[in-house]
Amino acid sequence: MGHVLEHIQWELVPEFLRQVIDLCVEGAEVAMVGPDIRRIVAKWKHDRLSWDDVMAALEHHLSYQSAGTWDGARHQWNCYGDRLEDVARHAGFINAHQTPVHPTALEGWPVTSYVDTQCCVIATT
Repeated sequence: MGHVLEHIQWELVPEFLRQVIDLCVEGAEVAMVGPDIRRIVAKWKHDRLSWDDVMAALEHHLSYQSAGTWDGARHQWNCYGDRLEDVARHAGFINAHQTPVHPTALEGWPVTSYVDTQCCVIATT
């Protein structure tokens, strides 16, 4: 799931992930990729990102929705690696662990972008 979960209301994410588990065969691996707000802010602090880039990643930021590609595109919660890993475990995934969003770490996964301001959790059903 690339940049899916942050568009779901935070309160609904655990149930959504439980349904994903129910749809998968036992032992299936699932990769969850999202924007890592902590990395985004750190890059902004070091003048490597614009304030618009930071605001686009924040939850409930309306200008992102109007500048986004579809109605309702805004982020519903602030995503970062530890939070993504915790919600995956809470939903019932096992062996949830963070991995770099890098071609060598995600070889074989259909990741569309290897931007270093993302986080990824791989977990098993």
